[in-house]
Amino acid sequence: MLHWGLCEMGPKTLRRAHAALPVSAVQNEYSMLWRGPEAVIIPLCQELGIGFVPWSPLGVGFLTGAIDAKTRFAPGDIRGVEPRFAPENLSHNLALLERVKRRP
Repeated sequence: MLHWGLCEMGPKTLRRAHAALPVSAVQNEYSMLWRGPEAVIIPLCQELGIGFVPWSPLGVGFLTGAIDAKTRFAPGDIRGVEPRFAPENLSHNLALLERVKRRP
């Protein structure tokens, strides 16, 4: 095997896997809405020389402007269970998106 990677793993799993067979890249959700990997995963990738590939850099479609306050998601769509897309949170997040759109 020349190259292989992991997706959405924790730091312990990444260290164990990399020790067994060097990992080429990892993929995690990462966008303006979800910056969780900045705390541990991205620094660990830098330390180990592993590439980082963000999935959903447009916030699972939110940052495209295609989602509004009336949007509802089909059964099985991950956005239907994520708190940031819940109707009670969506209006607040849409206000933040408007601020981003106005930036020069």
